[in-house]
Order: sequence, then structure tokens, then C-alpha cells
Amino acid sequence: MLRTKNWEVSRDDVLESLTPESTETHKIISHSYFVEESEKIMEEEKLLLKESKYYMSANCMKYFGKYIFDKKVYEENKGTIERKRDDHNPNVTLGFVNSHDKSLASCVFFGTLMPLCSNEGWHSRMWFKRKHTGNIMNDLDVGIRSCLINIDKFSEGYASVMEGYKNSYLDDSDVRSLLVESARKKVIPSSKILSVYKEWINPSYNYDDNNDNVYKLYNAFTTILRDYKEHAVTNPKRNFALLELLNEVT
Repeated sequence: MLRTKNWEVSRDDVLESLTPESTETHKIISHSYFVEESEKIMEEEKLLLKESKYYMSANCMKYFGKYIFDKKVYEENKGTIERKRDDHNPNVTLGFVNSHDKSLASCVFFGTLMPLCSNEGWHSRMWFKRKHTGNIMNDLDVGIRSCLINIDKFSEGYASVMEGYKNSYLDDSDVRSLLVESARKKVIPSSKILSVYKEWINPSYNYDDNNDNVYKLYNAFTTILRDYKEHAVTNPKRNFALLELLNEVT
């Protein structure tokens, strides 16, 4: 399997990538569309980027774009969200996925990047997804804009999920059961169960809440996922499965 570092490309590589012809049943959307359309809306909405990264694989048939915004999840005067120290305050992130080979739907999803440890989180409750059929272009125009202009609402939703995690406590038997279930649901490979458990017992970082709760376990998982360098699209899928698992116990 190719590793993430070998899949990273430049913005120009994405813009210049070739787009196959559509068929009657499969409507192809160029990877460059996601770059150009998202950047246009970001400019209109005055959304400032901190960093952007681009990945293509399978002979450029698959695309993943990652936009890290110069914007924190927890900001002052944002509803019920309480301001946090910058190193504990994630940057808002959006991921864009596309494929030409029917393997992936086009989608946009909300994520976070923690400055303290560079852990990424991707959240399947806050996303837009569309198969390559019919009037996909019209739906994508609306979906991409909706995701970008609703970043603050996504941040509120993320904060609410994390507070629920902090208020849900676990004992050692709970953690062991969740680790086994996480491998069954392909959150992590079975070979990484012990790594996550060690991270749970002795965290690499001093987070703002190190109680034995679901939040601590979430950080243990994302720390190991960060170091498990699979291709750029797989880790978001693992994150989606992780949240589904943890939401069952909160």
C-alpha cells in the first residue's frame, strides 16, 4: 500500500490533472473543480487559510484536499463555546474527496487539527456526500457552499460532542471492550490495539481533560491514527467509524 507522503501533490498538480469522459450513468467531476470552487467561496466568505494539502492516488483517479483554516473551534462570543488555551484549541479543518473510478462519492466533511499534538479528527455527522449521478454539479455547488458557510455551526456541534465525551467515564474493562470492538469495526488494525491501550494508560500529551473518560480514549485513538500513515482518504474513514463507536457509549 502506498503511504500518505507519497500521495501528496501540489495545488498545480491537481489543477492540471486529467479528467476522464463522463458516461450516461457516471458523471465525472474534475478534481480541479473542488480546488477552484472552494477557494472562490472562501474568498467570498473571507475565510483565511492556515495551510492546505492535496493528495492524489490510483493514477490520479482519487483526490483528497485538506484545508486547515486560521480559525479556532473555541472562540470568544460564540454561543456556549468557552475559550480555551491555543494549544488545546483545535483549528477548523475541511476535507474534500473525489474519485473518477466509482470507488468514492464526492464529499466534504468537517474536521479538526489539534495544535498541541497535530492529531486530526474527522466528523461524519457534519458533512455533505453525493454520488456521481444526475445533477451532481448543481448539488455540489450548494453542498460545498453550505459546508463552508456553516463552519461555526459545525464547530458548535463538535464542541457539544466533545463535552459529551468528557462527561462519559470509563473503567478499564470498558476500554478493553471498546478496543476489541474498534478493531472489529476497522477503526484500527488489530495490531494497534496495544498501542492505543498504552496511550490510554500513559498519554503522550497533557490534554485539558485527562480524566478516565471517552474524551481521553478519543485522544488515544487519534494519536495512534496520526502515526499510522495510511493513504489520505483512509484515516477520515477510520475517524468516522471511531465516532460511531464512541457515540454508542455517550
